[in-house]
Amino acid sequence: MHTVEDVHRELDDIDWQLSRDSATRARGILRRLADDRPLLTDMVEAVPNTPELMGRCEHHPLMSRMVLADRPGGWCLRLHRFEHDERDLIPHTHRRAIYSHILLGGYLQAWHRRTDGKDGGPFTTADLVPAVISIEEPGADYMLGDPLIHQTIMRPGTVSLFLSGPARQDQWWPACDLNGMVTEMKKDDMEQVKDFSMTPAHHAAFAAMLRSHGIITGRTEL
Repeated sequence: MHTVEDVHRELDDIDWQLSRDSATRARGILRRLADDRPLLTDMVEAVPNTPELMGRCEHHPLMSRMVLADRPGGWCLRLHRFEHDERDLIPHTHRRAIYSHILLGGYLQAWHRRTDGKDGGPFTTADLVPAVISIEEPGADYMLGDPLIHQTIMRPGTVSLFLSGPARQDQWWPACDLNGMVTEMKKDDMEQVKDFSMTPAHHAAFAAMLRSHGIITGRTEL
């Protein structure tokens, strides 16, 4: 992996229907990109000059999402940064299979097992029992299939490479008995910030933080 085109080609070659194979390939791509600081630097610095990428980046009160590469309707490669001590209070699923490689910080992750005999769709907290607790440190990576249910507690300043595959579910599901909490959390976010678009200033601050921790190179190193 030496160029952005190589990253795109490897991601395009993944068969997302094969869970084990896609996880192995995704893990390899994310690890190699994390180790290739000049290439990751090029991808980060290209974002503000690529409207289709910058237009999909987001800056939320608790986290930022920088889109590094994207296939509309397919995969999406991002950098995530959690600004504060963020907690997923609500067990939830995802519409897509997701793959993550931790660059900085880390999180505690709780995986839940359904007891209602179903493999997807709505659920409540009464349908769940804790299955696995994992601690994800820098250098760790994990895959979460779209029907799986989890919660995470992120350390402040956590940064990860994040890859999502094509959508496999019509929607993501939070625990239905906690829907009122979901609504209130969204309302609180909207009251704090009306527009979640990442501005050039937000991007510059994100990139400066990455440089300060050696995740990407400084300009004098290029």
